[in-house]
Amino acid sequence: MDEGILLPITIIAVVAPVLTYIVTGYVARWLKSKGYTGRDIHKPWYSEVPEPGGIALIISYIVLSLILLAIYPQSLYKIIAVSLSVVYAGLIGLVDDFKVLKARTKTILAFTAATPIILFHVYDPRPIMPFAGPLRLTILYPLLLPFAYAVVLNAVNMADTHNGVIPGTGLLIGIVLLFSTFSAYVKGYTDATGLILSILFIGLLAGYIKYNWFPAKIFNGDSGSFLVGALIAGIAVVGRAEVPVIVALMVYIVNGFQILLSIKGLVERRQIGARPVRVEEGWIKANPDKRAPVTIPHLLTLKEPLNEKEIVFGYMVLAGVSSLLGIITAIICYWF
Repeated sequence: MDEGILLPITIIAVVAPVLTYIVTGYVARWLKSKGYTGRDIHKPWYSEVPEPGGIALIISYIVLSLILLAIYPQSLYKIIAVSLSVVYAGLIGLVDDFKVLKARTKTILAFTAATPIILFHVYDPRPIMPFAGPLRLTILYPLLLPFAYAVVLNAVNMADTHNGVIPGTGLLIGIVLLFSTFSAYVKGYTDATGLILSILFIGLLAGYIKYNWFPAKIFNGDSGSFLVGALIAGIAVVGRAEVPVIVALMVYIVNGFQILLSIKGLVERRQIGARPVRVEEGWIKANPDKRAPVTIPHLLTLKEPLNEKEIVFGYMVLAGVSSLLGIITAIICYWF
């Protein structure tokens, strides 16, 4: 490993969680003082939680990316491209947090989040495939990127239903990102940008998770979930970790497609006629209403009611399985 990357790795690993934790605490207090709160409907008690926490993630990421640019200028264009994509995605979600966007509008905007990656040409159109090695997709790859971004951003957003799900499962996916980008770097497929950004991603969520974990002291909002989705996609592209990350994201992707199939198309979640689950005296039950979207929490509570901690645990188990499969995929892709 090049000794030149040890300094940026160390600085980002230390600064990212500390900075994010401090910023999130400040933003949570500020949001509450301004009355920007949302009802936590999955609690047996009345709870108003500050939102959107995506503001804290956007601020933290901007500061961390500027620090990274200063200490690792070798990857100037890659860092700028990923950062523009991530912040842009976060801002799309932020607009939706305060002024509800139509489902189709939000989806179309999610397509455009890949634009900086394409314009700066910081991708390699040869994804590493299991057993086969690099697969040349010179023309097809940039055409697929907007679709990939739209799927990832919306899939992460649709999974954000309970306290801690996004940062918790995100950290598991972060492990896949870290192992995959490290492997791609060590094997000479790419530089260390994806590896360093993976450490930034893990640090960002590690500093944030305490505030979103049960019982949540801040809600992510669409700004938070969109930022997380864009950062996962960006790291996968510049770190040449596309295939392992797709496998690790299956828990999000399956949940998203289940929702789309059950409600028969794109519908803004605030306009869906019924919620996927009902809450009765602290117990969460699958909603039998045929209009209710089929989600992972809905499926987990079909046989018997669960409390919120149990649902989040179920989500974490599923994400753990898909992440483990992602690690296995990465081993096959880079080491065989």
